[in-house]
Amino acid sequence: MELIERYLKAIEFWLPGGEKQDILAEISEDIYSQIEERETALGRALTHVELEALLKQRGRPMLVANRYRPQRSLIGPDWFPTYIFVLKIVGFCYVLPWVAIYFVIRRIEHPEIHWALTMLRSLGTAWEVAFFSAAAVTVIFGCLQFTEAKSHFFENWNPRELPAVRDAFKIRRFDSIVEIVVGVPFVLWWIGFAYTLTPFSGQYFKLTLNAIWFDFFWGYLAIGSGNIVLAILNLRRPYWSLPRAACKLAGDLAGGVFMCWLLKANVVASIWMPGLDTAKAAAFMRWLQIVMAQSFPVAVILVTIIAVVDAFRIFRVSRKGGAGVANGLASAVR
Repeated sequence: MELIERYLKAIEFWLPGGEKQDILAEISEDIYSQIEERETALGRALTHVELEALLKQRGRPMLVANRYRPQRSLIGPDWFPTYIFVLKIVGFCYVLPWVAIYFVIRRIEHPEIHWALTMLRSLGTAWEVAFFSAAAVTVIFGCLQFTEAKSHFFENWNPRELPAVRDAFKIRRFDSIVEIVVGVPFVLWWIGFAYTLTPFSGQYFKLTLNAIWFDFFWGYLAIGSGNIVLAILNLRRPYWSLPRAACKLAGDLAGGVFMCWLLKANVVASIWMPGLDTAKAAAFMRWLQIVMAQSFPVAVILVTIIAVVDAFRIFRVSRKGGAGVANGLASAVR
């Protein structure tokens, strides 16, 4: 039958060289056997339409041939979940910070351009960064896939080397100790250094702040002291509870609000250095205000990310608490 010969010829093109004839003989025998069965059931020869439907049911020639070829892929199913995970890390830890830094640099270099247009240009260049980053990750995982196919890395492992199970709701004592060790000296330094409108007053440099600076002084002092108290509580009972998770969110939000406010508040009153005349000092002050104002959107993004992480922790803790109540009720009923 001409249609079957054409079908087999199309399959032959895609088959591996040394096994073509054997595979074609197997496929041909299977096709003629299937035709014979149908003709016996119908009691007549198949029509051209029925034969075409039978071949179409078997599949496109290239796909049929691929079933007889060694199965290869650039990134196989063993590596693919890790590949996607690494792409996400690269996106959040490299591409997004790169966009933020590029945005700030563009705003400093061209403050006359509207910030929305600068953001669009930053996102436009981000596609190039994302493409080359994804290409690099893909090449690396392609090499890992090739190496694994030769060394069978995933088959050589020891269950005893698996990491210990970590309670997601447990606070590491090391983190609490670090917060205390860093926080206490910072608060003491802050009290001695920042409670003044002239934190830098030397022979070669003098910085004078506006009176609004005291609002930031007391605000950051309260936030720093609150973080120390929270770290002490976490050190004694190293598990996240709903009140402590809420305090963490409140502290981070307060710090973020003060940071954003600081960028907009025009805190610096004057700057003095030898050889810096009034005109140059005024120009430097304008440049400093522009830099702080243009950094505001980046600060808002960072504060939002931190707040989302803290809010997600509250959500997990509340779900755990709800599950604990439900389990207690179920045990009481039993």
